[in-house]
Amino acid sequence: MLLIVLPSYRPGACGVSDHLDILANACRSIGESVQFCVGLDVAAAEISKASSKEIVFLPVVLFGYNRYAIPTRLVGLAKQARNRGLRITSYFHELPATFFPLRRVSVLIPLQAIVCWLLATHSDVVFVNQARGLRWLRDAADRAPFYAPTWSGVGEAEKVLDVQFRHNRIVVFGRKRERMYARLKEAGGPQALFGVDSEIIDIGEPINTFIPESWNVRNLGQLDSAAVGSILAEAKYGLFAAPSGETSKSSVFAACCAYGAIPVNVEPQRRSILLQDPRLGQEFTDLTSLPTDIKALQHLQCSARAWHAKYSVSLSTARVLAGMGLHK
Repeated sequence: MLLIVLPSYRPGACGVSDHLDILANACRSIGESVQFCVGLDVAAAEISKASSKEIVFLPVVLFGYNRYAIPTRLVGLAKQARNRGLRITSYFHELPATFFPLRRVSVLIPLQAIVCWLLATHSDVVFVNQARGLRWLRDAADRAPFYAPTWSGVGEAEKVLDVQFRHNRIVVFGRKRERMYARLKEAGGPQALFGVDSEIIDIGEPINTFIPESWNVRNLGQLDSAAVGSILAEAKYGLFAAPSGETSKSSVFAACCAYGAIPVNVEPQRRSILLQDPRLGQEFTDLTSLPTDIKALQHLQCSARAWHAKYSVSLSTARVLAGMGLHK
């Protein structure tokens, strides 16, 4: 039995809930039962009844528990599970040394660092989805965590259409759509960046932001994973938003790689940080350096697919299950 603890459950937003749904399905496919525990009170009650054979899976989402991102009760829950002899796995989606909003409230960082250190030391297995966090945990908590980038939340394709045969469409979906449109506006609009014949495919409920009619935006509403995948499979570009060094945290980036759409990061990138991470090469471009040459676009597409080959949904979930000691 795998007990997955999370602060809230919101599927369909390309976030942690979708990530965990895929992991849960992978567990069930090898005969393991899974139970979601939404909220710490529910989790504490379930852990008090659990047997020593069960695994507690803690997705560490600092801001998910309180606005100060200091979930001390999560540490207490880990101690409770440890005292009952349960195996604990922590998957760090956020870390104080790398998660960019925390730099604006730096007085809290030491406390957040202590929480993460305690969670890591109480855990039997630790996963982290970004290379800078990998180094931070190894240095701060003296642990050797596994590197497990966030996988696509909308499936994956075995073969993809070459970029030259795709529609000149830009797919916008995920939790950061408002940020993506704001950055597009700052950069001059989609026609200036992607060509006058470009079309934006917007997926999700209509957002409360002004979008010029000239941008040629078509909103399709909320779609299931298969529908999102089929749109990415034919579009030339997909937008995502990830600060420097945090691309591997983005499930939208992973989805673009999985379906062969060119990943375009709307956030400005610090080259010095990118060079520190050998796991990130030329898998994406940004709004300031969009290539127009077809060969350059094909090279980008090949690089993105090479990333996917290493960190596909099937391979990544298999690595996480193996790290927890779960096998067929």
